[in-house]
Amino acid sequence: MVTIPRLLVLTTYHHITSTAMKKIIFILISIVYSVATLSQNADSGKIIITDKKDHTSIRIGDSVFTISHDYMAQTKLADGIKKGEEGDFEGAIGDFNTALLFDMNNHEIYYNRGLAYYNLKDYEHALIDFDKSIEIDSNYFLSYNQRGIIKCRQDNCLDAINDFNTAIRLKPDYALANFNLGIAYLQLANFTDACLQLNKAKELGYENADNIIDQYCK
Repeated sequence: MVTIPRLLVLTTYHHITSTAMKKIIFILISIVYSVATLSQNADSGKIIITDKKDHTSIRIGDSVFTISHDYMAQTKLADGIKKGEEGDFEGAIGDFNTALLFDMNNHEIYYNRGLAYYNLKDYEHALIDFDKSIEIDSNYFLSYNQRGIIKCRQDNCLDAINDFNTAIRLKPDYALANFNLGIAYLQLANFTDACLQLNKAKELGYENADNIIDQYCK
């Protein structure tokens, strides 16, 4: 089938705990070591939490911690990518979920969480995340390529071809999308276009295309 790309640099919660409260709880856990020190102060029992649009402030006694939401999102995104590259996809999803608490409009977080779901063969949730990534940034070519892979795995190679073509339009030198487009054409028995794209992928440096070319394009 199509080649799976490596994890790169990769909902709203309701009910009892809101998104803001989850965010605050995570920050409190992150600074718990400081609370132990501050407990020696007479006023350390007074905790005031202020959640702003781009940061959260926590006042404990006379000390104030200010945490940038963007910093926390990028930190947990990086943590998730590292876990994904190590094969801990469930751990990666947990980190990406935390990252989304701080930035729900980051296309890279959705993309990388989608890859983690994909590697767990949870194609339904993976597709939702790639759709969301594209909704946020319609020029993010990686999401089109990965969404196309899922569609082709679901026997919907016609729609997959549209995604691969979009990825190529956005980044013409993206060898993997050219290769995947060739594979999609092969599955539809369109050998002419398949070989055209596979040779293009080879020209762009995708060496794995050689074996497919030797088998179908000679």
